Amino acid sequence: MKLAYIWIDDYKGFINQGFNFDTQYTYHYSIKDNRIIRFENHKYQNNFFGEGITEITGIIGKNASGKTNILELIQYISDGANTIINKPFLAVYTDSGHSFIYKYKLIDVTNNFKAETKDYEGRIPETASVFFSNVFDGRRHNFGKRIINISTNDLLSSQFGENVNKNYQKTIQQQIKFIRSPQFEFLENAEKLVGEQQNHKLKPSKVILSSPIWANITNRVKVFEYKYNKEYEHEIGLRNFVQNFRRKITDNKSTNSLRYFTAFLVYIDFILNRDILKHDNTERYKNKSDYFKVLESLFKITLEDSRIDDTFRFITSDFLLVIDEHYNVFETVKFLKNLKDYEFENQSTDEFKQDIGTYANRRIQFNVDYNDHVGFFLNGYLEAVTNQSLSYSVEWSGISSGHKAYINLFSNFYAAIPRIKEMDVIICIDEGDLYFHPKWQTEFLFKIVNILPKLLQKNCQLFLTTHSPFLVSDLPKNNLLFVNKNEIGNLEVLSNNHIAGETFGGNIGELYLDAFFMHGNLISHFAASKIQELVNKVRLKKDMLTQQDFILLSQIGDEFIKTQIEKIIHDKSI
Repeated sequence: MKLAYIWIDDYKGFINQGFNFDTQYTYHYSIKDNRIIRFENHKYQNNFFGEGITEITGIIGKNASGKTNILELIQYISDGANTIINKPFLAVYTDSGHSFIYKYKLIDVTNNFKAETKDYEGRIPETASVFFSNVFDGRRHNFGKRIINISTNDLLSSQFGENVNKNYQKTIQQQIKFIRSPQFEFLENAEKLVGEQQNHKLKPSKVILSSPIWANITNRVKVFEYKYNKEYEHEIGLRNFVQNFRRKITDNKSTNSLRYFTAFLVYIDFILNRDILKHDNTERYKNKSDYFKVLESLFKITLEDSRIDDTFRFITSDFLLVIDEHYNVFETVKFLKNLKDYEFENQSTDEFKQDIGTYANRRIQFNVDYNDHVGFFLNGYLEAVTNQSLSYSVEWSGISSGHKAYINLFSNFYAAIPRIKEMDVIICIDEGDLYFHPKWQTEFLFKIVNILPKLLQKNCQLFLTTHSPFLVSDLPKNNLLFVNKNEIGNLEVLSNNHIAGETFGGNIGELYLDAFFMHGNLISHFAASKIQELVNKVRLKKDMLTQQDFILLSQIGDEFIKTQIEKIIHDKSI
C-alpha cells in the first residue's frame, strides 16, 4: 500500500487543500463536484530510488509554512484521524495497480480511475507508520498507539512519566545493540560507497563515562539521611561513607577504579532512587522492626572506614545477597554478580581515569577503549540502574559528530524493527538532516535509500521535510511538495511550476533562492550590509579608500562580488 493523495477540509491552517505524493499520477479533488480526477505524469521513472523504496516526497518551504503539519496529518490518517481531526477528508492509496479511496464525512465520492471507495474506520490497514523527528523543541504529537514514534522529542517524557535521562540511556543501549548487530554493516557499506571509510572510523574507538557531579550525590544523600533518621530514629553514616569513598577513588590509580566506582554508583542508585524506606505490611515483615533489620544490612559498610576493595567486595557479595533476597531487582543483581569478571586490564592508567571540573562540580571520568566486551558491560550497567540523575553519562569518542548522528538515526530504526508488523511502511522524517554539517547533508538521502530498506526488510515510502537545498537537489521536481503561508495567513500547496527549471542536480544557490523563498538573499544580512557600505564608498569616494577597506575587500568570499568591486575601483570611467 502506497499513499498517493490526501485532501483535507481543514487542518492546522490548510483549508480545502490537496497533497500529491505519487510521481506516477497527479490527483485533484473538487469539493463542488465531489469527484477526484487522476492525470498521468509522463516524466515518471519507475524504481528511480532503487529496490525497497516505493516513493519519496520532499516537503519544503519557509518556516511556519506547515511542513511538519503535513507529516502529522499523514500519521493521523494512518491511525486515529476520525478522533484527532474529525473533519472531512479523503486519502488515496495504491497497491499492485489497484486504487482505494478512504473517505471520512464525505458521501459518494466519484473518480475517473476505477478506484474502490471505502469508509475510513479509524486507520489504514496493511500499512505501518513510523515518525522520526530530529527537532528537539518539546513538541508533543498525539499519535495513536499504532504509530511508531522514534523522535528526539520523545526523549523528553513518555506516557509513563519517564524522564529525559532514562530515555537518553535507552538510546545509548539501542546504539550499542545496533553497533554490535550484523545490520551495522549496512551503514559501513554506505560509508564505503561515499568514500568515507578510508579516512574516518565508523565504530567508536572509545567511550567516555562521566560520573554525576559529587555535589548532586552528597545533596541527595543528605536528604535521604534526614528521612531515614526521621522514619527509623537511627543514625547511618552514609554521608561520611560517600566523602571517604570520594577521597579513596580519587587516589586510586589502578584499572580496578572503573569496577570500584561502578559498584559504588549502583549502590548509591539503589539506595537513593528506590523507595526502600517505605515499609509495607506483609506476612514477611509484620512490623517495622523486622524490616529495619534488612535496612541495617544494607548500611553496614557505611558505619566503618573500609578500604576501597572491601567496599567493592561488600557491594558485590553481602549487599548483593540482601537485595537478591528482599527486592525485585533482577538486572541489578545480575550485573553485580558479573562486575568482577569484566576486563579492563588493557587500559592505559595515565589516561584511563581523570578528575575533572571545578571543586564544586567535580566529576570522575573514565576513557575506556571500546570493544564488544565493553559493550556488554555498558548494556548490563544501564539495565542495572534506574537511569536517573545518579548514573554515568555515556559519550562516544573516536568518531565524528556526523557519524554519531547517523548511528543515532539508524539505531532508532533498528530498535523499531520488532514493532513493524506490516510489509509496507510509511516513514515520515522531519528534518532528519538537522544539525548536520553540509557535507553530511549531501550524503543524507543516499544513505537513507541505501540503508533503510535493507535494515527494515520492508517496502518503504518516505516523506522528508528539510531546509537543506542538498536534499532538494537529490529529488526531481515531481518528488517535491512546495508549501507556503499566504497573505491572509492560510497554508497552501504551491504548484511546483513556480520554480523555473528542474531541481534534480540543481545549483545549490539557485535552489536556496527558489525552493526556500529566500527573496534573493544568498548572503547573510550583516555581511551584505558591510559589503554594501564598501560598494557605496567605492562608487562615491574610491580615491579615499583606506587600508581597512582593502582588507575587507580581500576577505569577501564571493569571487563575483569581489571582482565587480575591484573592477569599479580600477575602471576610472565608472
